[in-house]
Amino acid sequence: MATKKKETKATVVTSATQLIAGVTKRFATGTQVSFAGGSYTPAQITSKLQSLVTLRTDVDTAKASTKARRTGARDAEGRREDGRSGRLRAPTVGKDSHFFW
Repeated sequence: MATKKKETKATVVTSATQLIAGVTKRFATGTQVSFAGGSYTPAQITSKLQSLVTLRTDVDTAKASTKARRTGARDAEGRREDGRSGRLRAPTVGKDSHFFW
């Protein structure tokens, strides 16, 4: 029995890109391809697969942009790498403090 590789978002995009290349190379323009209970032209298949690739690329771009903005905001606030504020805090005065009046 063959083992199945884990399907990640990156492998789905790679597979879709390879399928686009295969459909373009193997099928004539007017050919009808039947699968999943329907008939599709190579142009329709290519269009659907390309939309999947485009959406995934757009999500990756948005994530990178958000991460860059968050890093920039964190640097502007003076936060340290561990997420805590770099500002000094005023000492706490209370019954357990070292400051007695």
